[in-house]
Amino acid sequence: MPTPYSIKADFNVPIQMRDGATTYADIFRPDAPGEQFPVLLTRTPYDKSSPQNRTGTLDVVRAAMSGYAAVVQDVRGRFTSEGEFYTFTNEINDGYDSIEWLASQPWCTGKVGTFGISYVGATQWLAAKSKPPSLTAIAPGFTAHDYHEGWAWQGGAFELGFNLSWSVGSLAGANWANLSQKINKDISELNALIASKDSLGGGFSHLPMQEMPDLKEGIAPYYYDWLSHADYDDYWKQVCIAESHSEIAIPAFNVGGWYDIFLGGTIQNYLGMRANGASDLARSGQRLLIGPWIHSGSAPAVSGEYNFGTRAAAAAIDLPGEFLRYYDSPPQGRGQRRSRRPARPHLRHGHQRVALRGRMAPRTSPGCSILPAQRRSRQHPQRRRQPQPRITRGRVARRIRVQPD
Repeated sequence: MPTPYSIKADFNVPIQMRDGATTYADIFRPDAPGEQFPVLLTRTPYDKSSPQNRTGTLDVVRAAMSGYAAVVQDVRGRFTSEGEFYTFTNEINDGYDSIEWLASQPWCTGKVGTFGISYVGATQWLAAKSKPPSLTAIAPGFTAHDYHEGWAWQGGAFELGFNLSWSVGSLAGANWANLSQKINKDISELNALIASKDSLGGGFSHLPMQEMPDLKEGIAPYYYDWLSHADYDDYWKQVCIAESHSEIAIPAFNVGGWYDIFLGGTIQNYLGMRANGASDLARSGQRLLIGPWIHSGSAPAVSGEYNFGTRAAAAAIDLPGEFLRYYDSPPQGRGQRRSRRPARPHLRHGHQRVALRGRMAPRTSPGCSILPAQRRSRQHPQRRRQPQPRITRGRVARRIRVQPD
């Protein structure tokens, strides 16, 4: 086992975008002068200095000790970074500029990979749309393939609960120190925003929806734009991932949860890239891992009223380590051997891991499912054994089809 590197950390490193806006990043890398290392980048709207962004998806200290330069960046207009934040659209060019700046640093090998979940998964796919030459792979988790159908809208209905709570809390309220300076708001208006977050019923019932006042006056203009673009038009098409699968030429490690709001998007990105990726490497280099998790992974392996057990938790399988091991293998990172075996999706249910040979191809649904078998435990006949994965014919089989090699 190689000796871990000592590490060094540089905080608030400026990275300038093409329009002059400066974003800031924290960089954790091996303390090895004269050596070069591949970069693992996460671009987040949720505060680069928060523990979740340094250890939640991938532990940046662990990555640096393993021989990577791990970078956590505040996206434009968020927390330490300059500029105006607007969902999705800026992440295309800003992602490109950030990746190429990092690749040009003397301590970088010129290879950059990315990681992160939810909106941070979106920042990766959107950057991939711009085709940065130095981007070798991405690892997006719990994210969508289309920010109209499957994010802001579902089946023609506005995702009011998700959109309003996300905009009021995680986007506007959490970033108030930065946002309030740009729109000349004071602390009293933050108190009103917090009151709105704590009692969302008022926003849910306000009609017409476009006149709901809580996010007006520059607080979250994107929220009202989502409402205005009920149909799939150019506003959504410019940031759609599904329409760009045929232009993306890099592999991806797709991670999702059976009970995640974006499960359909995770599977569609995997299937779309397998079928339409812009290179043989992109098509053959897709990986899929799905567990019995809610959004972002379930620490206690509880989804709704069901507890899938200790071994089903994301922590039990070392999900952060899965991301790191993905980059340890070629052609993404530093591995020396390249497997000739075709990519297989891995589906976790309970404590089992199931490798499905061939290609998943849903017939009538964008998602896929595994039916848990309920059996009595011999040791404890009064209790049910942990659900085991079983692919069946019949109703569930219409939602998942496995084609033999």
